Amino acid sequence: MTDNLLIAEPVSETENTGEIIAGKPDNIPAKFWDIEAKEIRLDALLNSYLALEKRLSKMVPLPENDDDKKRLQKILGCPECADDYQVTLKNDVVEIDPELNARLHAKGFTNDQVQEIYDLATEKLVPMILEMAAEFQTDRELEAFGERIWVRKMEFGIIPITRIRQEKFTAFCL
Repeated sequence: MTDNLLIAEPVSETENTGEIIAGKPDNIPAKFWDIEAKEIRLDALLNSYLALEKRLSKMVPLPENDDDKKRLQKILGCPECADDYQVTLKNDVVEIDPELNARLHAKGFTNDQVQEIYDLATEKLVPMILEMAAEFQTDRELEAFGERIWVRKMEFGIIPITRIRQEKFTAFCL
């Protein structure tokens, strides 16, 4: 017999073949039946019950209402209110957003989860935004350069160019 009665023992050859164990009621599992004494093994049944009761007492029930949900969120680490999140910012570009924190709190986010969101924004979104800003600045400079070319070409009577695209800029300069 195993020490943990919550785990089924390997099935014996008699049970494997489908033969009925003499005198054992159908509703009694084999691990609780003493074949020699032809009676229920109360010690095994009691130990199994106590182990099951101990295991169930450690389980957290599913929330049935808002109070249960708040209690569970508190157990998991969700603060009392959105203002209680302790977030450490890794740069000056990202700032703590109270509206975002309120939405995350409403969904039951823990402090660690909120910190991860701010870290991901710093790690992934900030570089993307800076790259987009640089591309935008490049476009503006090319447009300004194109306007200067427009004026100069007008002086020489050449067909005006209203905008030079970045990919055509190199070919134009050659």
